[in-house]
Amino acid sequence: MWTARLLCSGVCTVILAAGCSGGTSPAKRSTPSASPQATGTSSPPAVTMTITDGTELTRAVPWQVTVTPVGTDVVHEVDFLIDGTQRWVEREAPYFFDDDHQVLPPWLLGAGSHTLTAHVVTSEGATADETARVHVRVDVRSNKKIAGSYHRVVTKADQRRVASYRIPSKGAFGDLSPTGAWTINIKPDGEIVGVDPTGDTTAAFVEPFTVRESTVTLYGPAVWRQTDPDNPSKFCDPERPGRYTWSLSGSMLTIKTNQKVCADRDIVIAVTNEKSWASFCRLSEFAHLEQDARYATQPLRSANRATLLPEVSAVFQTRPASYWLAAFEKLGIPAEPINTLDEIMAHPQLALRDMLLDIEYPPRSGNIVRTAGMPWRAVAGPGATKGPPGLGEHTQEVLRELGLLEQAAQHDR
Repeated sequence: MWTARLLCSGVCTVILAAGCSGGTSPAKRSTPSASPQATGTSSPPAVTMTITDGTELTRAVPWQVTVTPVGTDVVHEVDFLIDGTQRWVEREAPYFFDDDHQVLPPWLLGAGSHTLTAHVVTSEGATADETARVHVRVDVRSNKKIAGSYHRVVTKADQRRVASYRIPSKGAFGDLSPTGAWTINIKPDGEIVGVDPTGDTTAAFVEPFTVRESTVTLYGPAVWRQTDPDNPSKFCDPERPGRYTWSLSGSMLTIKTNQKVCADRDIVIAVTNEKSWASFCRLSEFAHLEQDARYATQPLRSANRATLLPEVSAVFQTRPASYWLAAFEKLGIPAEPINTLDEIMAHPQLALRDMLLDIEYPPRSGNIVRTAGMPWRAVAGPGATKGPPGLGEHTQEVLRELGLLEQAAQHDR
């Protein structure tokens, strides 16, 4: 095992988010909880699953159960069993394995055949099972590219950055993750295990992942894989899968987000006052925000940015940048694309201001390099453009101006 610092917006977010939850209460028990007593007249409910019998699982998929009770009966509990062992419990709809809208990462079950069962108990004591025999076939060989043991130091600044996202009104509870050096064990079987600075491996945080070429996909917290899923300090709100770019330099693993502001690229928007906010809300996609009391004023929008930003971001990502830029231009809201280096170099404004220079480098090599010119023309002044000097080209000239030429010569002897 080798260690390194982990510079990672994705995994770092996972660590710092630990301790917040708004989902239904999970449990990991070898036997189901006490069921309601049957009335004798209760009929079994109809049960269906999104994963059906005979399915070949090659990627992460949602495992959702739909229950239709008979008459006035209602669902008491849905138990999710894998190969006969209960791994998750839901008591509130929608009934998803591992909390709302999370997914089942089949590679963590192991290759081969498995049995998935949903055991439903109603308030009148009626029961029903739905079973799917599945086959897992997932290639995890690419995960070895980033496998290893890393360290990531969590600071007080990290805690402050995520504190506003832990909103009690949304059901968040538990303490912020402690500062200090977290150990991040990235396993080749497709599981990230985060151990806090105390070194307590029995309270580790777990997240599934896959690697494909230069992209790593994180699937959100796998609470069902924790030693004690009922421990509030390790709960976390469900997260949709996120894709990141990874790179490895020596013993340093860097992971950067791939998410764009819009569906295809990043843009920057300036909604800085009440007038621009009113204009922003004139768009049909954001009209409902104008009536939301949490965002009535600029201070309130700032205080509630933890809920506002994700809501706005999700809408932006449904359309390309060209759609939003055109819409904001009509409304008079400042918005521009964030250009790539190639787009900057090809921008007509640079050519109009003569901002790009073609110079010869190295000197007398015949090799022409394009570079940026001086933006302040009064400082640069007119005249021929000189290329950068070669190594030591001006050493003698500088020493002569400083009166140190003779001293330097004597030193060289």
